[in-house]
Amino acid sequence: MITHKTNLTAKLAAVAATAMLLVACGCQEAKSQMERDRENDAFSPEGDTRAYRRVMNAQAAAGARKDGMLYGYHFDGDHLNSLGRQKLSLMVRANDQAFPIVVHMNVADDERLKGREDAVTTYMTDAGLRQGQLAFAVGPNTDATSSAAQNLNRYNKTEDVAATGSNPSSPQAPGYGVGGGPGNAAGQ
Repeated sequence: MITHKTNLTAKLAAVAATAMLLVACGCQEAKSQMERDRENDAFSPEGDTRAYRRVMNAQAAAGARKDGMLYGYHFDGDHLNSLGRQKLSLMVRANDQAFPIVVHMNVADDERLKGREDAVTTYMTDAGLRQGQLAFAVGPNTDATSSAAQNLNRYNKTEDVAATGSNPSSPQAPGYGVGGGPGNAAGQ
């Protein structure tokens, strides 16, 4: 009987030791997993590395290059201000178009024009452009505008209630009085 008790005690001790070893290893593994989760669960750092910001910056750069116009408010006297530097920086960043980069000086053609062109040339040269990669035009960029007539022509299609739509205005039309807006029987 003593032998049986000794064997039982030894088996229980072995089971307890194994359980403690498993718990200790499991706790250590759980702790390691929690540390890995905490490190990888952090928000991405701020900056231009996030996908939506890269898309936004690419669109802003393409828009600045397509527009290409600098106005009087881009300058402080004959010097570029921060707004002008930002626009030129965006224009340089949109490098998927052919050179030269055309800067439309949409300012008065007066004694300041030459100084402003020199300021733009200096900035663009410092940004890495070489001879022949920059051109100037005086006045607005006619390629960055569109006729209002085309859009006004389609205006009635976007703002008018169609006679055959889901809310017809004719009492004889099927569906008359259903829905809101003109022709609504409940609103008459």
